[in-house]
Amino acid sequence: MKNNRIIYIDMLRIISILAVIILHITADLLTRTNDFNTISWWISNVLNSVARFAVPVFFMISGAMILRTEVTSYREFYKKRILPLAIPLVSWSLIYDAYNQYFILKSNLMIFQFFTDFVYRLIVDLNYIHLWFLYAIIAIYVTVPLVSRLVKACSEKELRYYLILWFAISIVYRFISDMVFRVASESIYVPILNIPLFMGYLGYFILGYYLFHYELPAKVKSLLFNIGVLSFFVTPVATYFASFYSGVLDEMFYGNYSITTFSWRSGCFFTFKRKILFWAKSSITKSRD
Repeated sequence: MKNNRIIYIDMLRIISILAVIILHITADLLTRTNDFNTISWWISNVLNSVARFAVPVFFMISGAMILRTEVTSYREFYKKRILPLAIPLVSWSLIYDAYNQYFILKSNLMIFQFFTDFVYRLIVDLNYIHLWFLYAIIAIYVTVPLVSRLVKACSEKELRYYLILWFAISIVYRFISDMVFRVASESIYVPILNIPLFMGYLGYFILGYYLFHYELPAKVKSLLFNIGVLSFFVTPVATYFASFYSGVLDEMFYGNYSITTFSWRSGCFFTFKRKILFWAKSSITKSRD
């Protein structure tokens, strides 16, 4: 830490911001053409695969930073954490909807009709696809006053149990379901695995808290690191074959819940933690000497 800042968290933020920029730049070519054998497509595919750690890492950073704080007032928490997100969500949704209606669609909606359409699109997230992150993070922040108490009351073993179940349901089960759908065009549904607390981005949120406060066993770190390195090579190749098979870009191996990139994201978090802390300690020792 330096000046009450956590260096490796700041470094992760910077790298993740750059990765998001790379995602948006490369996504244009990947979605604009179905010519999967060009050099430009492959470069975009590789860069996009590498940068896919960014969004889950943002959730993990938020979990690491926010869940460690004590929520003493719901009103103050909502004012400090949720209102600054709700304002840009509403304002940018309004801008995008107005631009879409009056400049793209050239519609003649009256003010009341436009407002009704805007409210509907705001509720169901239809104004602009990239605003989804604000919806997701606001939904998680609403649970923080309760979730923060839950994680603080849990032991390391109990948190690890939660994360194992979340991984099995949100990562493994979803991956198997996606594979079956692509091969057999049939969806699989296992009712017993429909457990809301163990589904979605909340798992990444709590994973960030866990990795911030606890050290993984050396064998688990090594396994995640090795799988992460393997995923580095597997993801673009698997994306190529899946896209070639379907005829259009298939983002199954890119996804935020993709099993091929889960270890890559987790590995980025604890690797930055270990390397930056090691560097900081070495710098302090040298300065003292």
